[in-house]
Amino acid sequence: MEVCEPAEVRIEFALNCKCRATVRIRSLTQTTPVAFKIQTSSPNKFLVNPPSGLIQPLSSATFQVILKPQSHLPHSYPRSPSDRFLVKTAEFCANSSCSTHPESINSWFATRPYGFKTLDIKLKVAFVGPILLNDAVTRGDLDAVRNLIKRQRSMLAELSPTQAETLLGAATKLLNPDDMVHLLLEAGLRIIPNPNNAPDQVHVADTNTNINVSKAQAQVQINRPIRFSISYV
Repeated sequence: MEVCEPAEVRIEFALNCKCRATVRIRSLTQTTPVAFKIQTSSPNKFLVNPPSGLIQPLSSATFQVILKPQSHLPHSYPRSPSDRFLVKTAEFCANSSCSTHPESINSWFATRPYGFKTLDIKLKVAFVGPILLNDAVTRGDLDAVRNLIKRQRSMLAELSPTQAETLLGAATKLLNPDDMVHLLLEAGLRIIPNPNNAPDQVHVADTNTNINVSKAQAQVQINRPIRFSISYV
């Protein structure tokens, strides 16, 4: 049994609404179905659908993790040390009379004899998303920004013009903005000086796009007030 990438429960966080993540697991056994059951360290925060099930040989299945509405940002992100999931798996006896309904699979696990072996897969939780990126930039947390961008490499390219303007504005207001602005530039946020003295443009570009904007050009923008207009490539 293996968990398909990403090998963690990665949830795009938003305030005051349900947030969902889908996890795919794959059976590597060639002849025997595999039963699975999902457990979490934080049952008051998360729902799982389905909580258990059956995977046919060399097939895969998905389950959805639902974060209940939260009124505050996570205490720690992207990784949330207090939140974990455990995927318990075991070969399902082919001649078993047990139904394949999730509740029946759950009962099947509960009635296994003492010493019954299971293969357990531990999954950590990671919270991502623009709201957390903006919070990390505002606080000047370089490590959190790096780890958020690492998990969502296209996030800067998907920001709305307003979000991009807010993000860059937060970075330039830091006491020492250079490292944060340079990190955002390298990840895809671009400041392009306008030679005609028009408002400067913020380009949010895919990290695979080759745009020649030097850090020296960006530094010019850091050291003076910035007006924004947003354009996309």
